[in-house]
Amino acid sequence: MNTGYITNRFRACLIMVALAILVVGCSKKDKSKATQSSSSGAARDSMTTYRAFGNEPFWSVTIDSNGLRFISPEDSAGVSFPAVEPVANGDTLRWTSKNEKGGILVLIWRGSCSDGMSDKTWSHASAVKLNETSYVGCAEASTRPLR
Repeated sequence: MNTGYITNRFRACLIMVALAILVVGCSKKDKSKATQSSSSGAARDSMTTYRAFGNEPFWSVTIDSNGLRFISPEDSAGVSFPAVEPVANGDTLRWTSKNEKGGILVLIWRGSCSDGMSDKTWSHASAVKLNETSYVGCAEASTRPLR
């Protein structure tokens, strides 16, 4: 039995539970505070490109001024969503966007993250919910385009 796989799945479950608590626990009052506190940071972050990614299964989301794009091996062209400003809640940035195929929620926060496949340690972690499917992984931020 592969204990690394079990550990990664357990960690993924914990992150998804935390994600659910974060999303459900945000009241309208808290949301307005987060939006106000991020308004000065939003201008700074609007020039930043983010990429969230993971494996088992492989997936990635690129977030930039053109919008959000989710890519997987099953859909290499990707699914695009309209651009939205991130909402800050503490050290976590949250993007929520919808298109005709459904919705996407992306959370990215500072924290050491290992993708489990390489020796690289990433400076951000991520959680993504695409329609009813949840993903957890790492992320990176850049002031240059990642596409």
